[in-house]
Amino acid sequence: MAIEVASRNAILIGNQESTSAVDFFEAYFCAQKPKGGFPRKTRTKRLMLSTNRNRRRSTSMATSEVIKNFIDGEWRDCSSGKRIEVDDPSNGETVAVIAEAGPEEVHLAVAAADRVFRDRVLIDMHPYDRGRMLFRVADALEARSDEVAIINCIETGKALDLARGEVRTAVRYLRYYAGLADKLEGRSIPRGGGSC
Repeated sequence: MAIEVASRNAILIGNQESTSAVDFFEAYFCAQKPKGGFPRKTRTKRLMLSTNRNRRRSTSMATSEVIKNFIDGEWRDCSSGKRIEVDDPSNGETVAVIAEAGPEEVHLAVAAADRVFRDRVLIDMHPYDRGRMLFRVADALEARSDEVAIINCIETGKALDLARGEVRTAVRYLRYYAGLADKLEGRSIPRGGGSC
């Protein structure tokens, strides 16, 4: 399982301790913010893309802090030292600098995912607890919905209303599947011998 965050190259996989799948997801969704906050965090009343003060702050943060890959329970830099600059399409300014995920990082991420799968962390978790985990992820995402929408808007250039709608939809999906976690039993329709 791999969840792509921040951009196409930031990977979240595994949990070194493998103590609980909740920790696995909360490591990202409830993680502490980088020093100075995420780009353009503002209050709801100030969600205007033309706010020059926030634009300057996000640009200065991008040049001073590299967002690393979260792999196997820890933040890791790229072994090659390569960086990806994320630009704001509205003005071409760099809003974030991300550590590239190269072959070594992908190998570590896949190995961590394979280990967690073989350790049966999620498979053996009670369905009710899997549902609770997804509800907690949904709550954490909803609590940061304005922040996530602004980052999405800045990174892609899409309208802020569309970005907010995407976050709301993600929260709804998480809650929908959280509710199904202890209701689906994996049964299928018997088709008879020799059927494929």
